[in-house]
Amino acid sequence: AVTNDRITGMRFATGDAAALAAALIRLFSISEAERQAIGARGRAWVVDHFGAEATAALTLRLYAEIAASREAAWKPTI
Repeated sequence: AVTNDRITGMRFATGDAAALAAALIRLFSISEAERQAIGARGRAWVVDHFGAEATAALTLRLYAEIAASREAAWKPTI
């Protein structure tokens, strides 16, 4: 999951100082209301993808996949 550039945040390549500077200039060039809206959408995106409910659901799905694969691989010896 990745944020949507200029909708929920600003994206740029890791270690790219010029791209970071450009993103900051873009942020400084938009209105306070637009920055607030990007921040609110960004927070909502993080909560949706990494909040307690999303994390619990992902963990339960992972456990179910592991249990199913172990069940399929398990062969009782008689």
